[in-house]
Amino acid sequence: MEEKQAAEKEAAPPDVAQLAQQLEEFRTNNRELFNKNRQFEADAIALRNDIEALSAEKKALDEQAAEKNRGSETQESRIVGLEEARRLAVEEVAKEKKINKTNQIRAALVEALGDQGATMDAAGDAAQLALSDWDMDASGELEYKLNGKIVYSHATPGSNLLPPEWASQMREKKPYFFPPSRGDGAAAHGLSVLNGKPAVDGNDAVALGRYAAEIAAGKVEILDSGTDVQVNQGGRE
Repeated sequence: MEEKQAAEKEAAPPDVAQLAQQLEEFRTNNRELFNKNRQFEADAIALRNDIEALSAEKKALDEQAAEKNRGSETQESRIVGLEEARRLAVEEVAKEKKINKTNQIRAALVEALGDQGATMDAAGDAAQLALSDWDMDASGELEYKLNGKIVYSHATPGSNLLPPEWASQMREKKPYFFPPSRGDGAAAHGLSVLNGKPAVDGNDAVALGRYAAEIAAGKVEILDSGTDVQVNQGGRE
């Protein structure tokens, strides 16, 4: 009993000021990401201009080949090289756009989770797990999809479910990503969170039952009795 009480005392929630500082640092990084995105857009425009210049050069080479009808092998090799360069350039632009879109989605999810009280590590893990369910349309609006269908907001019917509302739902469905606030009396629902990785005490029958689905899916680990971790005991109200 004394060891259990000592473990509960040691399992103090993160300092609120520290969490606020981490969230501010994340927002600063997010602003830097936004500035990098603007630079990427400018680079993409420059690259598109280069592609158009390559196309114009190819056309000129075609006209020269038709008029002079000589050195065809050399010109053909150059044309092939230009076509390959244009193909690679187009692929690179598409790749960068995809990476940039993914980074914007991840940043929005992490910020929303942080606003709900998740630690930066836990928010990053939760956002990564959910990335495959999120997309961004041509106008830049985020879309949350399940089984290929857009999920709409409960708060504002007809509108897409956005990260803040999704994060609020996550707080109810996946409480192990959200440590209890100092002084609010909340328990961690029988889980420990180490670097955002949820784990349940193998001797806690209540927690094992509550998170059976997550355990079966490999999202929650079972700790051996000898594992040196801090586990908060508690239940869902």
